[in-house]
Amino acid sequence: MDLITLIRNNNCEIKYNVEYQKEWSDDELLSHIIFLDCSNNQLTTLPDLINCQELYCNHNQLTTLPNLINCQILACSFNQLTTLPDLINCQKLNCSSNQLTTLPDLINCQESNCGFNQLTTLSDLINCQKLYCGFNQLTTLPDLINCQILDCRNNQLTTLPDLINCQELNCYSNQLITLPDLINCQILWCEHNQLTTLPDLINCQILNCNNNQLTTLPDLINCQQLDCSNNQLTTLPDLINCQILYCNINQLTILPDLINCRTLYCYNNQLTTLPDLINCQILCCSNNQLIYDNIKEHKKLVKFRNFYKHLKYLKKWRLYKTKSIINKKKDLMLELLYSPNLSFYKLDPYYIHFIENQNK
Repeated sequence: MDLITLIRNNNCEIKYNVEYQKEWSDDELLSHIIFLDCSNNQLTTLPDLINCQELYCNHNQLTTLPNLINCQILACSFNQLTTLPDLINCQKLNCSSNQLTTLPDLINCQESNCGFNQLTTLSDLINCQKLYCGFNQLTTLPDLINCQILDCRNNQLTTLPDLINCQELNCYSNQLITLPDLINCQILWCEHNQLTTLPDLINCQILNCNNNQLTTLPDLINCQQLDCSNNQLTTLPDLINCQILYCNINQLTILPDLINCRTLYCYNNQLTTLPDLINCQILCCSNNQLIYDNIKEHKKLVKFRNFYKHLKYLKKWRLYKTKSIINKKKDLMLELLYSPNLSFYKLDPYYIHFIENQNK
């Protein structure tokens, strides 16, 4: 089924720049379209949409797109596209999950999602504020000085451009050795790289840098969630505001103050003591060298130990009470046995059972 048929059958969401007229020819109809959503059909081609400003054609079988010179918003994900037309006026582009190897000039693009393609390079994106280019074959990125959110995970990047305005960065699974200045970064995922150092991250609140080659970490005074597992760390910085910490599989011998930590995974280190973890709810500290004789130094474990003591006393008390009740019942039965005024009780099944088993 072609686009005209879909439109005539009201199977598309559509807006025109003038009031719709039934007598329009096909060419006239197409020329008046300014908004079109023809997603989730089986379209293989689209006609010229010269005045279309917003086009959503996701989840079709398109291999090419028509002239979209006036298009400001284009969503063409999940097709079979190998190239895109001129998109000089495009401000928002989602062309993810296609077979693209190159992109056109996107000088005015502010938000682009070109992930899951076969891209090796990107065009000029100087005005881009949000860029999602993960799962490609990129080795370099263009100038992204205005980028605030960058997701470039799963590529072949060895360096990143200047990202001074970046607030969220996901560069997971690349070949990065260093990172640029990220003074404004609040969220950083840089795990599975070859990093030996990190830049200043004074404003970072969420940091995931696991599976690198880090030996030290920068100041992370504002960090609330930190995953630095699988590195070569021997010490950690001040983490007074950290609530979730994964520092397992390192070479740590001591931990900093973690008074606000609620979740701590510090297994597979060389720790001999733990700090005060009064607010900790989840703790995994196996495979260390912890001295449990100094258990009083750890309030959470002291609480657990005291609870365990109380639990043992409770079990003993219950056992004593059970035995006491049994003994009292036995005394009562023996008393009843010699009580002539309570002969009716001697017919009770429980009493009979007791008498029968007295000498066994």
